[in-house]
Amino acid sequence: MDSISKNGKEAAEAIRSYVKPIFGFALNRVKQRAEAEDLAQEIMLQLLKSFSGVRDIRNLDAYVWTVARYTWVNWLKKRTHAPQAFEINGMSELSAAPSREPLDRLLVTEAYRELRREVAFLSDIHRRIVVMHYYEELKIGDIAIALKIPVNTVKWHLSEAKKKLRKGMKRMRATGTLSVNPVSMGEMGHSGSAGRLGETNDFLGRALAQNIVYAAYHKARTVHQIAEELGMPPSLLDGEVRHLAEYNFLIQTSPGKYQSNTIVWDLFELAVAGHQFWQDCAAEVADVHFDALMEVRRQVEDSGVYVPDDDYNFLLWT
Repeated sequence: MDSISKNGKEAAEAIRSYVKPIFGFALNRVKQRAEAEDLAQEIMLQLLKSFSGVRDIRNLDAYVWTVARYTWVNWLKKRTHAPQAFEINGMSELSAAPSREPLDRLLVTEAYRELRREVAFLSDIHRRIVVMHYYEELKIGDIAIALKIPVNTVKWHLSEAKKKLRKGMKRMRATGTLSVNPVSMGEMGHSGSAGRLGETNDFLGRALAQNIVYAAYHKARTVHQIAEELGMPPSLLDGEVRHLAEYNFLIQTSPGKYQSNTIVWDLFELAVAGHQFWQDCAAEVADVHFDALMEVRRQVEDSGVYVPDDDYNFLLWT
């Protein structure tokens, strides 16, 4: 239903089909079922209320999800009991915007995406503290207890994390070509006997492992550099990199830097190299054997052997 004029009965009927999708929307954002039910009920209530003030809705689907996101943002604000003062998270300022129309853009704004990306690229301890403080709303003292570190250490890490986030938000973080054009390795092999954990394919059969190895093939890289090349958060790669290094598919060339300990043949590069090889060989063969081939041609012509269209090249290839 794309366009609809609303009266009370028609409004209730129109949103009936959205009951399950709205609950899924809520559950995906708050995780706890009881809270998701509360949020879903609030969204449904706001939809019913909003229909009374709207004469005609041209795109019902877009309208429903705009109201859903708007209600979710307000629901978050109510739970925090006070405005967020985290000056670089972008969310507090955006969620206070008075207009309902831009809410679709609010949650997908470039600044918000960039912040999430930069949080993902923080070191493990910085990322954990930022998430615990700003996402899970834990106090500094509670974080110190949870991580078993002094309160002042938590404050220092939080301060350093905010500096890095501000710096990261101001620069363009480039991602490598593997993020949009990942490699896919074909046949795999090894020298000697396979270990008890299996063949090369058992380690490099997954696309993620293949692209990690290839990202660090031409030069040594840190986990963060590999992550940038793949366009992925470092936290998702760290364990995989350590696993590959443990079994020598990657070697640690210096503290924190890894390079592939494998031979990777690029099929395109092989084809180009093969073509060049045959060209070089042909040039040498022609210089050495051209006179002999021409002499044979004269002998063939004198012998009376039939050659279609007198095409000597055809005879040579035959």
